Amino acid sequence: REYLVQPEIEGAALREMNVQLIVHSSLLIEIDGLRILTDPGEIPDLYVVEKFGIARRYADAMEQIKEVDVIFLSHGDADHINLLDIVSTNNPTAYILTASETAKQLQDKQLPNPIQVLSDGEEFVIKGISLKAIGGRWGKHEPLWYGDKPKDNMGLSIDNSIVFLGDALVPGIKPLVLMVPMAGKMTSMKDA
Repeated sequence: REYLVQPEIEGAALREMNVQLIVHSSLLIEIDGLRILTDPGEIPDLYVVEKFGIARRYADAMEQIKEVDVIFLSHGDADHINLLDIVSTNNPTAYILTASETAKQLQDKQLPNPIQVLSDGEEFVIKGISLKAIGGRWGKHEPLWYGDKPKDNMGLSIDNSIVFLGDALVPGIKPLVLMVPMAGKMTSMKDA
């Protein structure tokens, strides 16, 4: 699915954005020539994989993604990073933006990409577009999957217009476009 977003909110940057759902929580976001891929992963449910062949289809989709400038990892759960190797191989110069705990998980992967660790409020500017970290631990921003221990879960504000939150809920933010998980067994619909 593709969605074309044209900001009309006062104070929002007037840039054209294209957002495409790839798989699960993986989105390809394009804004003024900057290409950002979020959470390149899929749900590792063996029943679904075997019955419908989804794993191969997801891997095939990731192999088609090229010329990405930034790969954003909200956290290190398998369903958010287990296709990272494919994307990294096809986009070796793309910056990987993530929080410190997730960056530590990546050390053994020997990825060619530069890894930029961000903390809550830190900004990374690329191609003139601001990417700002939101949160960083589930202890600060409530997880949508209850019962797990607090861990890194960072959101990303893109150009002060669009916010991707991974698996966290950050009350009180009001971007032009807010992306949160809205379905699945790990979502708390009362909070979403």
